[in-house]
Amino acid sequence: MLYNYHTHTARCHHAEGADREYVEAAIKSRIKVLGFSDHSPYANLRKSPQKPYRIDLDQVENYVNSIRALKKEYEKDVEILLGFELEYYPEYHKKQIEYLKTFNYDYLVLGQHQLIKGEEYKVVYSNTPTYSLTEYVDVVIEALETGDFNLFAHPDIPTCYETKAKKECEYERLCKRAKQLNIPLELNLLGIREGRTYPSDDFFEVASKVGNDILIGYDAHSPSDFLDKYALPKALKIVEKYKLNLITEPFIK
Repeated sequence: MLYNYHTHTARCHHAEGADREYVEAAIKSRIKVLGFSDHSPYANLRKSPQKPYRIDLDQVENYVNSIRALKKEYEKDVEILLGFELEYYPEYHKKQIEYLKTFNYDYLVLGQHQLIKGEEYKVVYSNTPTYSLTEYVDVVIEALETGDFNLFAHPDIPTCYETKAKKECEYERLCKRAKQLNIPLELNLLGIREGRTYPSDDFFEVASKVGNDILIGYDAHSPSDFLDKYALPKALKIVEKYKLNLITEPFIK
């Protein structure tokens, strides 16, 4: 693994460790390009069930300054990039991008944890989902078509109770559009570390047939995640099993 573009910080309230510790752990694991992509706040949303798990608005400048300072300090050891992970909320997206552009980020990650309609939120990994997989796929395809995102994190995150045929149909629709737009799909190591429902065999079987580019993301919430000896080998077995088109070199610089 020469790169990782999915790294959080303690500012999102569900990660731990100092920014510097993430950098040093990544260097120990021989990563050459390290992207920080902590959860973006939403300046224009009146309420959100995910708010406790996003950077506070008054901490964004601190996040940006810290990552930029580490980039300069460690420039001989690793290339550090500044990014954000965010959901796509159609009604708010344009203003959200305008807001984030003021921080001169290097890249953006689509991580669609929930859907929104008016004041209603639908968490896509709920054990009792109130959305359909079609709704999720519609939203993320629209997000990818904005051209604002460089990669798609854990695209297989939804808790799905649809039939295998329905899932295959929707996954194929998503994968084909991502391939057309040349946006890589992430094989997420956090899902492996915590035994979540993703990575999904059903999803990556389809991604293999479509021929999507796949990247591995540590989704690091602790510096120790970079030194984990369990998740990466399991991810590589999934790559081998489905003969996935794994991106092996850094592609954002």
